[in-house]
This record gives sequence, C-alpha cells and structure tokens, in this order.
Amino acid sequence: MERYLCLAAERVAEDKRLSQLAKEEFGDDFPITFSYIKVGKKVVKVKSSDIAEQYRAIKGMEMDDEET
Repeated sequence: MERYLCLAAERVAEDKRLSQLAKEEFGDDFPITFSYIKVGKKVVKVKSSDIAEQYRAIKGMEMDDEET
C-alpha cells in the first residue's frame, strides 16, 4: 500500500510538471490544443492529469508506470 501511495504521489508531481511544460511550450495555442467540446461549448482543460495525458500523446511519450 505504501508503495502505491508513493507511486501515486510521483505521478501527480509528474503530471503537474508536464502540465506546466505544456502551458509554457504551447503558449497562446494552449487553449486551442488542450480543449474539448462539452454541450456544444469549447472548454479548456484544467486538470493536470488530463493535460499531461494529452501532452504525452502529442509527444509520443509513454507513461512510466510499473503498475500498468
């Protein structure tokens, strides 16, 4: 259980890091690239985990996780 919590904390920290990196790298294009349509309206992603997941996909990165 302790190992799981440690991995989860590492994943959260990495997601936050990648989220910030995506915001810096994409700049003014961030809202265009990291958005989705909800009930007919465009919504910019705000959750670090969602942003990091999309950033990894764009960059062709794999999630470094032994549990998957």
